Amino acid sequence: MTCYMKEEVIDTVQLKISCKPDYIVAARLTASAVATRAGFDYEAVEGLKHAVGEACIMIIQYAHMYPENGAELTLQCSVYPSKLTISVDYGTVDQTAPQYTRSHWDVMDVSLTIIRELMDEADVDIHPSQGVRICMTKHLR
Repeated sequence: MTCYMKEEVIDTVQLKISCKPDYIVAARLTASAVATRAGFDYEAVEGLKHAVGEACIMIIQYAHMYPENGAELTLQCSVYPSKLTISVDYGTVDQTAPQYTRSHWDVMDVSLTIIRELMDEADVDIHPSQGVRICMTKHLR
């Protein structure tokens, strides 16, 4: 999983927002500010903002399919010496939630394709006890 690195973290920024489309701009701006501070160039920051927006859209669509799992999403940006990792999570408190598979994401394949084109690494992790996490990594060049 790309969100868990063995390198030492320089900085971490976490944002919890209501799981509504109105707040995607807050997630995009947060990721943009962290990426700029980490030393990414304009083009990389713009691509990263777009990828974060797509990840939020995927999470919000998932949240609307399973509203019993909560009402907020979490964006976490972790700065490492050579990369930035970003995770977008939608958690569940229901330990008996059904097992979800990547086939549930068929409707959202376009968003995942866009994310994978814009980021160096991207993965979707779905767990019955944790909800869903989209992890993305962009390397400093």
